[in-house]
Amino acid sequence: EIYIYGDIVPFKWFNDGSEYDLSDLNASLTGLDLAEGEELIVNIHTFGGCTLTAFGIYNKLRRYASDNKIKLTTRIDGYCASAGVSIFLAGDRRIGNAYAEPFVHNAWTWMLAADKKDAQKIMEDLTKTDNSIATLYAERTNISKEKALELMDADTWLQAEQCLEMGFYTELENVYVADREVFNSLRSQRKSNSNNNTEMNKKTKKADNLWAEIKNSVNKFLSTEGSQNKIAFT
Repeated sequence: EIYIYGDIVPFKWFNDGSEYDLSDLNASLTGLDLAEGEELIVNIHTFGGCTLTAFGIYNKLRRYASDNKIKLTTRIDGYCASAGVSIFLAGDRRIGNAYAEPFVHNAWTWMLAADKKDAQKIMEDLTKTDNSIATLYAERTNISKEKALELMDADTWLQAEQCLEMGFYTELENVYVADREVFNSLRSQRKSNSNNNTEMNKKTKKADNLWAEIKNSVNKFLSTEGSQNKIAFT
């Protein structure tokens, strides 16, 4: 298994694990020793990023699988948005889950137009990019290029059923672990079952204490004497 986690970038600005580029993929693939017929699983968690880099990652994964005669599987661990969807489609076996919602949309850019000629050129470039993305979707799924462009134009979060029907997913996984508790917030709803009351009381108290610490820290941060402006990073 390898992991594509972070923003897809042409070159890294930071070295904090929040970005992923082609050099990361090269490093991961170089360290593998797969025999013919074995499976490479590519786990994905990304908001997207550079379209050209995503295409490069897609092509390199496809080439690696072909050259080494292995099975290529892509799997969504968290987010799979924008350029991440192009990477996800590299897999012949594409595993999604009921809670992941791949996000497709039109391409955009940081470029600014100085005049109408620049604006026209930017629009033409974005249109070409949209067509390239839609062509890839049409090649790797059950939908047409026109349908892909329609979904992109609508800024679409694809539901699991849609992904299966349209062919973005080849299969669906749902992992349920009986002894694992999943919380949507710091405060959990106490169960009525009396057998669980003692344990739940402990957990609720722990969550309340943590919540109090967070509130105290935030209040202290916001009320710092003499501050005129603050920038908070999460």
